[in-house]
Amino acid sequence: MTQKAKLLCPLDFSHGSEFALFYANKLAETIDAEVHCVHVIDPTPYGTLMEGAYVSSGSVQASIDRIEEHVKEEFNKTLDKYELLHLEAQGHFLHGDPAQEVIKLADELEVEYIVMATHGRTGFDNWVFGSTCEKIVRLSHVPIITLKHPTDECSVKDVHVAFDRILCPLDFSDFSKKALGPATDLCRRFGATLVLAHAVDNRLEYPLLEPGLGMQSMDHFETDANKYLDEIASGIEGITVETLVESGNPYKVLVDIMDNDAIDFVVMTTHGYRGLTHLLLGSNAERLVKLAPCPVLTIHPDKDVKKVG
Repeated sequence: MTQKAKLLCPLDFSHGSEFALFYANKLAETIDAEVHCVHVIDPTPYGTLMEGAYVSSGSVQASIDRIEEHVKEEFNKTLDKYELLHLEAQGHFLHGDPAQEVIKLADELEVEYIVMATHGRTGFDNWVFGSTCEKIVRLSHVPIITLKHPTDECSVKDVHVAFDRILCPLDFSDFSKKALGPATDLCRRFGATLVLAHAVDNRLEYPLLEPGLGMQSMDHFETDANKYLDEIASGIEGITVETLVESGNPYKVLVDIMDNDAIDFVVMTTHGYRGLTHLLLGSNAERLVKLAPCPVLTIHPDKDVKKVG
């Protein structure tokens, strides 16, 4: 019997994580998966803030215990609320470094995707988003779907999972091509068009970072990039494939493509080469996760992604 696919959704009680859980449930319906949610409480900040000359270690620990008890109670209330909203999720309440615990749990459960929003709350509840979100994206070997919380609160519960145009940004590295398999699988599942894109960096990285390479025009690089994408597209069967090559700051070019070409999902790897082929990945991937107007599936290049469904 084939094991059912699993999705993991970190919760911090924010509207962003609520949206992510709605999205995870809709995705689970599509790929026949079960949803797990997790809240990680990191006691370190509480103890650091409460320690002082007039506060004993015992009273600090008692205060931390009360805070953890309250947070766990809120977590259970949240699960009950989601159940009333017909959202299914198995809950996990953990202690420790949030990013590390989420990554560890994802590996233990052997989940297909981690699903999380890119913005959460501030203060004590800001544990999974912001820098922690970036850390999970950077370190997790489990593919991650990041979502931008909608500005229209009414649309939070009106989530649907349907893709018409899926963007797969590529540079000239084998790393970036690790995203092609998952991207084409999703296109076949949803009947979507695959858009292969390459951003030619016009900030002179090519001649400056490669010793001995002479100055060449952007037209030269765009021609080579078009040939590169056309060759890849010719080897993909069973789906419609389009190619796009544009020049500019890579992450800005790709965000513009998402906005102007009706892209509703992005599949990309999180690391690429340096020097001549450093066009998209690395810091650009982190920027795209933050700025993308649509969901982004990021894949660690060392991960062999399982085909879901």
